[in-house]
Amino acid sequence: SSGINAEYGEEKKPVKKNKESFNNSAARFPVEGKATIYQPAPGTYEHDVRRFRRVEFAGSFGGKQALKETISIKCVQNNEDTCDSCKRPPIGDYFTYRNRALCRNCHSFHSAYGEKYPPSYLQAFAKVRDCSEIHHHEGTSAKIKLKDPKLERKQRYREAYFNQYFH
Repeated sequence: SSGINAEYGEEKKPVKKNKESFNNSAARFPVEGKATIYQPAPGTYEHDVRRFRRVEFAGSFGGKQALKETISIKCVQNNEDTCDSCKRPPIGDYFTYRNRALCRNCHSFHSAYGEKYPPSYLQAFAKVRDCSEIHHHEGTSAKIKLKDPKLERKQRYREAYFNQYFH
């Protein structure tokens, strides 16, 4: 009765031996060089991280909540701002303080090296975005929408969220 089931008169099928146990031939311990290349070192992580970060909203009790925006939008018919450092009109987001403007490249350069402007002065600059991506004025004060308001709101929320991690 070694290979035959005595009660039913059936023969058992022979069991096929696997080459590796549990049919798994993957390396149990990865090669040391590969594992360390793709992973950041322990010192690259932020240690004093605020937990439960949430996007900030401003509002009164029972009133409508408004998102605290990180980039203010400058809505003018013709934006004539020029960078104080390189004397060119800024492309995309840029920084302003009172009536002075700095493009992103010049602001990051001066904040890294601090030759022309002191760091305390550069901290007073706020990020600004021209309204030309959102709507057209075409020489009047009227606005012709280019973006869907829902997509605009989503983008502002996303920027407020990422601002918590990347200032």
